[in-house]
Amino acid sequence: MKKTGKKINLLMVLKIIGVICVAIIFLEVVYLIYAKVSTDNKNTYYDGLNSIAKIDDGYIAVGSSDFKNSRGNKWTKGYEKGKLAKYDDKQNLLWEKEYVKGYNSTFLDVAILDNGYVAVGNIEGSKEQNKDGVRDAFIVKYDEEGKIIAEQKFQILGDSKFTKVKVVKDGIYVIGQSIFPPMELGISNDGGGVLVKYDFDLNEIFRSNFGGSKSGIFNDFVISGDSIYAVGKDASKTGLLVKYDLNGNRQWIKNYSYTDVLGFSSIAEYKNELIVVGAKKVTDNNDDYDTDGLLVKYDKDGKLLMDKSFTVNERIEEKDSVVSTSVSMDRFNSLVVDDKGNILIAGQVAVKDEEESTDKLNVFRYSGLFLKYSIDGKLIDHVEIGGSRDDYFTDIMRLKNNYLIIGYSNSKDEALKGTGRNGKDYKSLFITVDDSGKIKSVK
Repeated sequence: MKKTGKKINLLMVLKIIGVICVAIIFLEVVYLIYAKVSTDNKNTYYDGLNSIAKIDDGYIAVGSSDFKNSRGNKWTKGYEKGKLAKYDDKQNLLWEKEYVKGYNSTFLDVAILDNGYVAVGNIEGSKEQNKDGVRDAFIVKYDEEGKIIAEQKFQILGDSKFTKVKVVKDGIYVIGQSIFPPMELGISNDGGGVLVKYDFDLNEIFRSNFGGSKSGIFNDFVISGDSIYAVGKDASKTGLLVKYDLNGNRQWIKNYSYTDVLGFSSIAEYKNELIVVGAKKVTDNNDDYDTDGLLVKYDKDGKLLMDKSFTVNERIEEKDSVVSTSVSMDRFNSLVVDDKGNILIAGQVAVKDEEESTDKLNVFRYSGLFLKYSIDGKLIDHVEIGGSRDDYFTDIMRLKNNYLIIGYSNSKDEALKGTGRNGKDYKSLFITVDDSGKIKSVK
């Protein structure tokens, strides 16, 4: 009987130990789940669009993402990766492709080829670039299913990007920037804004450049007849309009003083005139946090025909100087001109919100702007579109009866109710508006 008692006691001890082990494992699992949820709640995830193009059965768009909420792509765990995405006519996502190479990357523009697409942007291709925060410009050719066919990197001075791409009969034109990295000193005649032409196999045909080697950039361009008109920024916050021939030979240069740090951002052609948008400094001091949206018009000889500025907040005159009653950063990012000559603009305004923070860099809440001008610069209508957090408009295109605006947002209320946003994570944004700016749909 004593032996049996010892066996029973041993079994009980083993059972108790087993229960304790299970409890420990259970608690560890609960803790791991809690830690993951806690970490997820503290992190901000990102998915955004920079450019969109219409195709027969929907849209092709590019931008960048960490693919946290992606279907078919793995979370990149802190890295921002370039993405190519296809949507149907109702802006429902059909598929998206991550550019998996390198470290951080983004696509800034996309154009349609006969049997696919071409996307441009920039990339940290090496560990050293990732450490230093500098990038190569790159161009990637895809087939219609999003498979990479060819790709090329581009670099002159150390920090580069391609901002826009256009396809013509005999090749591909791209523009962008190649400048010295922030901590590197030097003077060069080879950098600034860049214009490059490739053949359809992405072999470089020629390159041209103009602008300051520390900040010069081309942001957009149009091809008109046998000429190319590129806009951007020279050194010292000076807007830039440059005319080239189709072989990259510079014809003339026009400057505009003074813009914000991005300069002229978008250009369109209408009846032999060039319509340009960007942002304009309000005061002569070095404050970058007070700008107006800017709309200007040039003829094709570079003569300035019109100069209009826009601000959401009123300003007052005081002792012969302009003083802002409420500091705001207004800027126009992208435009289209419809068949009637109406100028439609997607932009943004950063409104100062003293209750959010006392840190100057963090007291602004960004809202999107949709504006309509007549061809002679008369403001017909404008609408501020935004929620509780930040909303960025990056591109606009004309649909049959409406306009489609894209970008990214981390708002969750007001105009963006019902879109599944949580007020923290950035998500791609589609807004369809009519001519008056009335919202038809948000996705």
